[in-house]
Amino acid sequence: MVKKSFKTEFSGRRRTVTRKSGFNVNYQFHGTKLKFDKGYGVEIKKKQSLNIKFEIENNQNNWICYGLYFNPSKPIEIEVNNKDFSKKTLNYYGPDCWSKIGSIWQSDQSHLIEVIFKTETSNTIYFYDYDCGLVNYKYLNVNHELWLKRSEDLEIRKQIFNKINSNLHIFSPEINFISTKGKITFNKKLDNKFSKTISLKNCNRCNRFLPVNLEQYERKQLAYSNHCGESKDQCTHSSFGVIQELESGKTRQLKYGFQLECRVCKRFEVNTALNPLRTSSQLKEDSQRRRNFELLLTHLYKISPSLSYRHKTGKELTEDIFKKFEGKCFKCKTILSLTNKKNKMHLDHTRPLAYLWQVDGTATALCGNCNSQKSAKFPKDFYTSNEIKKLSKITGLTEDELNNPSPNEKALEKLIESENWFFKEFLIKQELIKQKDGKNSAELICVALDKVVQASSKKNTYSFHEKFKENFY
Repeated sequence: MVKKSFKTEFSGRRRTVTRKSGFNVNYQFHGTKLKFDKGYGVEIKKKQSLNIKFEIENNQNNWICYGLYFNPSKPIEIEVNNKDFSKKTLNYYGPDCWSKIGSIWQSDQSHLIEVIFKTETSNTIYFYDYDCGLVNYKYLNVNHELWLKRSEDLEIRKQIFNKINSNLHIFSPEINFISTKGKITFNKKLDNKFSKTISLKNCNRCNRFLPVNLEQYERKQLAYSNHCGESKDQCTHSSFGVIQELESGKTRQLKYGFQLECRVCKRFEVNTALNPLRTSSQLKEDSQRRRNFELLLTHLYKISPSLSYRHKTGKELTEDIFKKFEGKCFKCKTILSLTNKKNKMHLDHTRPLAYLWQVDGTATALCGNCNSQKSAKFPKDFYTSNEIKKLSKITGLTEDELNNPSPNEKALEKLIESENWFFKEFLIKQELIKQKDGKNSAELICVALDKVVQASSKKNTYSFHEKFKENFY
């Protein structure tokens, strides 16, 4: 999940520090390093396709992977065929932007994976760091000290290991630490005369230089998560928001900034390593705030979205969205289910709940993987322009609405108008006002609502947190 901005500006330090970045900078430069490399292209003619085959030989229990970064000159369609493991990362951000494909899983057999790029017009697709094979990564060993700290009992340790690593594919291809390479075959030859620059940022933990998108594509995340989100106009944290070109020494200011660690190191070196030091209430904090926002909007409008939808249409919201999207994840086209836990449909808000958009008839059907990657992003930051057009036709939202990163202004206005009810009736509920680790849900709701105000185009100066302190301190 992308880290929210304004976290400490309104509420001080939210919780006791349990981790350190491990990154020190000198007085001359506060930031991370940037270098550039080349990806090479393949020309594809109109109505043709490019096929890439990944062949991996294996005869014992190993971690298997494939992956690549790609950048098409014009819109494309992508199909990934892997009959043995369907879960994958497929972050396609549209033409002239670097995107990625990959997956990782455990297996005791050989595999053949095929990735097909289809184009309606003549096109050039550039590729970088394409690879496949057997993975050797220290944290994927259940007997590593990272897991031994959790439990000395092997069976318990395996349960923890499997649970934490159940969605490991979302970290591919940056987690593809290949020890034995497989075979990769392109049905059309890469041509060195077609090249495209790709930007690489260093990770302060594993010391690798891994891909990032810069400038207007900075929110199109590859191997690193952004440090600040949409609600902040500019990342002002020197260690995260400034980057220095390795060769020239030139520094550049980033808009959203990047985490110091790549997504893999953030997962294992930081979060997984130190999560045992966090309390259960800290782990539940983000999900609790989401539930509280759902509760707030339901009370504000005096009806739940699903009940409202049933009254208006005579249909069940979940079942209707499932049918609208033909039982498939809109982003990666995985076949979904309404009943089975495996590939169960997630009802995405389309426009984020964090900005007061309720789930309703404009919802999107996503798989758990894509829903997790989308998180609180606005549609324009997660979908390509072509996907926005298709999503508009299915949901009934206009392309302008889907491309507009604005909060629900009507809900915000209604909430401000209902100030007396909000502070005197809603926030005094026992489950909201109860103190946990020196914080309570009521105050966290107000802090989160101030981020909504900050993102409003109406430049409202209203502060829920200040009103909270007036009413409760």
